[in-house]
Amino acid sequence: MDSGNQHIVQLLEKFSRGEADPSDTDQLLNLLQQQGEDEKMIAFIEQQLNGYQPDNAEELAYWKEKL
Repeated sequence: MDSGNQHIVQLLEKFSRGEADPSDTDQLLNLLQQQGEDEKMIAFIEQQLNGYQPDNAEELAYWKEKL
């Protein structure tokens, strides 16, 4: 995994622990847009979303759409 992907993983892990602030979230979304189609990264994100327990269904739907 290259350094860009590693940073994405770090941000996703931070987000999944509830420790991401708005700037982390913006950075994550920007990195994902720059990254393009990376099958390994997409699989990792799907795995993270499957384990993500949001406060409500709208939040989960929001993140699935963004990612």
